[in-house]
Amino acid sequence: MQSPGRGTARATTAVITKEVYHNDKGEPVIETQWHPIVALGRYATIMHDLLRKGKKVAVRTHYALTCPCGR
Repeated sequence: MQSPGRGTARATTAVITKEVYHNDKGEPVIETQWHPIVALGRYATIMHDLLRKGKKVAVRTHYALTCPCGR
């Protein structure tokens, strides 16, 4: 967890989703996607305190066209 100059906490991590399905030949296909997560303020503190590697989570998101972290 980081605190930029203005004092707002920021935490970053990634969530991995895995989709398994069968192709036309009946073979199983596994697709894995990485989704970057950036949390600011109180949510960064909660994320830092509660999340650990391998823990299953449910994520509700709000997409922004521009990142508030300046990227």
